[in-house]
Amino acid sequence: MKALIVSQIGYDGEILKRGKFSERTFRLLLVQEENYLTIGILNDQMFALHNFKFSDECDIIGEIEVSDDMVKKALAFARAKAEFDALKETLKGLLEKRTPTLDK
Repeated sequence: MKALIVSQIGYDGEILKRGKFSERTFRLLLVQEENYLTIGILNDQMFALHNFKFSDECDIIGEIEVSDDMVKKALAFARAKAEFDALKETLKGLLEKRTPTLDK
């Protein structure tokens, strides 16, 4: 399956001592045929999601062929992540409940 290699400037989430986020350039795969499936690596962890918001500073580096197996697994990961993210408010509620202290 065809995918675009995209380069985008992003922020890695680490706040520098001056109070600013550190800026990095990320390279991502974009599979347009699969609802703009985006596959990448962030902090040494693979991720996959749909409808990634690309900035104006996005550059298309080229186009490559990606294995159907990788796309299939990325799609499954993105679906599972979306379903899990839907439980966010439930988890917040559980974490905010007071629990009895465990006896040692």
